[in-house]
Amino acid sequence: MGLILRNFSFMAGTLLGIYVAQNYDVPDVKTLANQALTTAKQLEERYRAGAICYLQTECILWMVPYYI
Repeated sequence: MGLILRNFSFMAGTLLGIYVAQNYDVPDVKTLANQALTTAKQLEERYRAGAICYLQTECILWMVPYYI
């Protein structure tokens, strides 16, 4: 009896997830994560310190002196 009660929330969540995935249009998490990663890389390249970007595709890094 203890095994079923301990794992009830896990089993209920699994069954609910299966139901939602079959009956509703759930977005693909892997695709969303790849899009977010690509956007983050583009933003990092665009706003990098000492970079000048032309046409959002070419970035030139200036030799900015680094002082400690």
